[in-house]
Amino acid sequence: MQNTAFTKNIILKFLLGILPNRMKRMVYLSSFTAILNDNKVNEEICQRLNGIMHLCNKTDKSMKLPMELSNVIWANKEVLDDNINTIKKNISKTTCSAQCIKDMEQIIKYTPTWLKYDDDEKILKDLKVICNRQNKLVNIY
Repeated sequence: MQNTAFTKNIILKFLLGILPNRMKRMVYLSSFTAILNDNKVNEEICQRLNGIMHLCNKTDKSMKLPMELSNVIWANKEVLDDNINTIKKNISKTTCSAQCIKDMEQIIKYTPTWLKYDDDEKILKDLKVICNRQNKLVNIY
């Protein structure tokens, strides 16, 4: 079982290493949204995320794979659990709290380099948009 996760991780690193930044952005934000949803994903979440973040041109379904693989992509999720929980508590608010922004900065700090699609400021800006729109993205089952 552990070899399967290891193999998936190696394949992901390879693929994301050669993918364009637009694709990495889609993988990053889709998988992060899945983590916020406790890995429960459906088409409505994909549609709403794509509507907010403009990740895919043709179909929202391409976002489903990174969502399904979010635990593999975010293998260090346990380190980030406190940060993720703070962001989840921010769901009903209209703007990110200072603590929520600090938690996003920690998440960016622990993001594997092969997954980064832009500089930290631009990733933070995207995460803030997701945080500010979480009520449209989280707990839609």
